Amino acid sequence: MREMGKFYHMHLDLCGFLRQHPKPTKKMNGLFHDDDGRPMTSEEAWHKLKCAKLEGKTGIPLRGCDNFNPKTGECLGHECTDDGGANG
Repeated sequence: MREMGKFYHMHLDLCGFLRQHPKPTKKMNGLFHDDDGRPMTSEEAWHKLKCAKLEGKTGIPLRGCDNFNPKTGECLGHECTDDGGANG
C-alpha cells in the first residue's frame, strides 16, 4: 500500500500584509471577495482584514480550508488520497 501524505493550504499573514499596506490602496481593489463572491473594494477588504487581526486572528486561508486554525494562522493539513488527490 502506498504511504499517504498531507497537503497544506497557503495562507495570508495578517500582520505582514497590514504592515505592507497600512492603509487601503487601489492595488487591493478586487483582490479579496466577500462571502457571496463579490469583489471587495480596497476599503472593504482592508477593514475586514484589520477586524480579523483585532479579533486575534494571525492569518486567513487563501482558498477555502475546513481545517484552518485562525489563531495560529495555519492550515492543519489534509490527507491526500492514494491517487494523489486531496481529501479536504
